[in-house]
Amino acid sequence: MQRLYHRLQSQIQYLIIVPYLALMILVMLVGSGIAITLVADNWQERFNNQLGQVARNFTESFARREIENINFLGLIAFTEANPANQTPQIVAAMQQRDRDGLDRALRGLWLLGLNNENVSQDRLIIFDPTGMSLLDWERKREGGSDPNRYTSTSVAELPLVQMVLRGEQTPIGATDRLGDKYSGLFAFRDQQGNETLYFFTVAPVYLNTDEGSVPELVGGILVAQRLESLLQFLQNKSQAAISSIYDVNGMARATTVTGLGLEDLNLSSALINQVAALNTPGVEGSEGNIQRVGAADDPCLDIGNLTGRLVTPLEATNLPTCSVNTTQTLVDREYQIVYAPLLIRGVQSGYFSVGLSRDFVVSAWSSSRWAVLSVTAMLAISAVFLGYTVARRITRPLGDLVDTATAVTSGDLERRSAVQDVNELGQLSSAFNQMTEHLLHLYLQVQQDAKERQAILTSISDGVLVCDQHGMIVLLNHAAETILELQDWQERRIHFDELPLEAVPQQREMFGTRHDDQFRLGERYITLSRAAVVAEDGQSLGTVIVLHDITEAVLMDQAKTDFIATISHELRTPLTVIRGYTDLLLRGRGEEAPTTDQAELLEQVRLRAVDMTNIVNNAIMIADLESGQLETDLQPQDVELVLSMALSPLRQGFESKNLSINLELAPDLPPVLADREQLRRAFGQILDNALRYTHQGGVTIQATVRNAHEIEVHFSDTGTGIPAEMLPRLFMRFQRVEGNNSAQRGSGLGLAITRQLIERQGGHVTVISTPGEGSTFTITLRQAHEQSIAVAQTKGFATAS
Repeated sequence: MQRLYHRLQSQIQYLIIVPYLALMILVMLVGSGIAITLVADNWQERFNNQLGQVARNFTESFARREIENINFLGLIAFTEANPANQTPQIVAAMQQRDRDGLDRALRGLWLLGLNNENVSQDRLIIFDPTGMSLLDWERKREGGSDPNRYTSTSVAELPLVQMVLRGEQTPIGATDRLGDKYSGLFAFRDQQGNETLYFFTVAPVYLNTDEGSVPELVGGILVAQRLESLLQFLQNKSQAAISSIYDVNGMARATTVTGLGLEDLNLSSALINQVAALNTPGVEGSEGNIQRVGAADDPCLDIGNLTGRLVTPLEATNLPTCSVNTTQTLVDREYQIVYAPLLIRGVQSGYFSVGLSRDFVVSAWSSSRWAVLSVTAMLAISAVFLGYTVARRITRPLGDLVDTATAVTSGDLERRSAVQDVNELGQLSSAFNQMTEHLLHLYLQVQQDAKERQAILTSISDGVLVCDQHGMIVLLNHAAETILELQDWQERRIHFDELPLEAVPQQREMFGTRHDDQFRLGERYITLSRAAVVAEDGQSLGTVIVLHDITEAVLMDQAKTDFIATISHELRTPLTVIRGYTDLLLRGRGEEAPTTDQAELLEQVRLRAVDMTNIVNNAIMIADLESGQLETDLQPQDVELVLSMALSPLRQGFESKNLSINLELAPDLPPVLADREQLRRAFGQILDNALRYTHQGGVTIQATVRNAHEIEVHFSDTGTGIPAEMLPRLFMRFQRVEGNNSAQRGSGLGLAITRQLIERQGGHVTVISTPGEGSTFTITLRQAHEQSIAVAQTKGFATAS
């Protein structure tokens, strides 16, 4: 056994054939099971679809019967007098209670209804406004066109007849109406006490005496069909094998099942509850249809939107119906039956069931089972034989390639593979032979390429150095030797950490260019770019570092920042003079007081001077931030006091625009750890933006305690809002909301400065906004207690960072 196992493991043909054989056996078993299951499911799904169509046909035929009843009632009600036959107008005869005239006028219509399979009336009653019959004809059970005639029949006790005589509209829901015609089920009891169930449709009849007058109700017309004959008609139309109709209590009232009594077909309370659960109205669907809500495990067969009510003979309204799908054995035959609500003009009048025999599904599944198994077995055997043949064709050329490779490894470079197959194995053999022939050539080519790469590395203007996995420098190009001044690096081993590189803190986030990993080496400024050298097996071999000399760019950035700071300081002095003289002229009195036009022009000058002063102040602030000269002195600060300082210069602007300022501070609000002037500046920038972009309403300022360590200050305005695409870059420099006029728009630096100032104090700022409704800026600050002060000093928040 061990020798057999070793043989199976030592040759690749067995490694292919044995798992392939096992896989084929598994495929045969699983495939046959899946195929049988799919076939059975397919037949069952087709059977379910057929049964659903039967149920739809049943309800649609039921609705069509009601439509035809309404048409037949209309035909009777609008029949005019025929002098040739001495028949009166139906409406006039009803008003005059002319029973003989009605008898003559309805003979032809009675025959017409009998010959129409969609009407086929079994009873026709014309009654006066009191509910007493003027004509009551019943179709004889033994057949014939001459009806049984009854007199003194009263239908006044029928609720639907009472509603017709009162002129009520058929209600559907809270607001829907279907007209003044009604349909339903009722029973007539003969003189022997036997009840006959009918499906009936009743309509009122009005007489228009004069134009413009109120029509006079002269009675109504009722047409009905016996329920057992109607059920047989519906079964033939729907192509069901069996069908039944039940009342609202689940009692069977009519059925086509032979060999069982009606009491044997009554619905259980559990089945009634299940049907009710599957047809409970839910929420509005995507297309306005009512969606069914029911238990997830209910055996529901969704038979679609069934016509359940009628407005006119041409207009139908759909109601959702889901049936309970069950299997039952009746009279020694298995049926699949669906149960669903019976809807008559939008009102549930009971239940109905239709079923099909399952003999078709069982016989189809049995006949296909052995065929599927046979085909699956034949395919599996064929696949095993084909797999063995393919494995042999693969392993024979592989054996030759193994022998050739062993010879080449032993030094026989003249050995070549003899495989000549026109497939991938032949291509592999050809490639192997070419590899052997070019092995020496490739070795020489590698040496030549190495020399060329060394020349390329030497000619690169940026410094390039290579360190091994321990950080020791193993290679420098000429530019790196010049930058690092290490012309003798090959004579001594130098660790990268021994290089005199001094990290430069980054401050230039506004006007200057930010360089990551910036270092100073003597008078030079350089940046480093690192890349790991990784072998194919994932092992780290070292690091390649590229040195970029950015001395010229850094000096240019410094000069740019210094220039902005100098210009800003120089502009602030004349702007202060302009504002002072403008304010002095505006305060003139008497003869020195400016005219109205002059005052408006001076006010515009003053406002523009204020704007320019703010821009200059922002530029100076940015210059201080860029140069690292701005110091942050974190001390406990009263939020209410700082807010008052920030609001003071802006109150006049809010008042001039009739904007409200609501200040809502939480009781016992603790002090915050902040620099008073920088915090006032940050608050002022946000309030200034609110003043610029708010035209009505106002600003609400709320200060709340967020947690034991932080508080939040919310600035909510009712301004124009900020587009969603602007929010991610709102706190970047020179970002302004598009679409606002130049008088509103600022310099685009205020929020960038605000973010810098708040973050220097250990806080952060966020914003949410809805275009057209306003924005809310939230500043989060640390509470001032001893632990926060100690942490701030440890992290360096109290100095320029």
